[in-house]
Amino acid sequence: MKNSTLSVLVVLMANAFLFACVPSKAEPDAKALEHYHLAGDYVTQGKMDLAIEQYTKAISIDPEYAAAYFDRGIAFQGIGDYDRAIADYTQAIDLDPEYASSYYHRGVVYYYQGDLDKAISDLEKATELDSSYALAYAVSGQVYFELGEVELAIANYENALELDLPQYHKKVIEEILKDLRP
Repeated sequence: MKNSTLSVLVVLMANAFLFACVPSKAEPDAKALEHYHLAGDYVTQGKMDLAIEQYTKAISIDPEYAAAYFDRGIAFQGIGDYDRAIADYTQAIDLDPEYASSYYHRGVVYYYQGDLDKAISDLEKATELDSSYALAYAVSGQVYFELGEVELAIANYENALELDLPQYHKKVIEEILKDLRP
């Protein structure tokens, strides 16, 4: 099987939920929320540097604003600043340890960095917190494959197929499984 097909799947799936729902918390400071929403506007315009500035302002006003850390992590991930993305996802996890997407995205960044052990740890935590997190299962399949754990890769890909995935992703996973199954 071509490893490039698997890598393309990971990128597609990571980007599919790059701008996922954000962690919840009591209503943040009104001024922080204003900066947060402005950052979101910049993200939709593709102006990540300006978005990061606004998320940073929101965080400086409300340092307990987990969603701002999470979304700033997304922005850092989007521009390839993986170390800062990991730092923000970690802070979001510290503030809201039950939010599966923070673990998922940090796991994807660890995968991009080649740290497969940390990647699988976070991806497993994401599925532990949200057993319907199809993308976390799919990316776990890729990571397990790269770790040489083919049976675990197959199990995770199969779990992903049972859940809600876009049809294109399902087709790619089905093709991967054809190559992996004995």
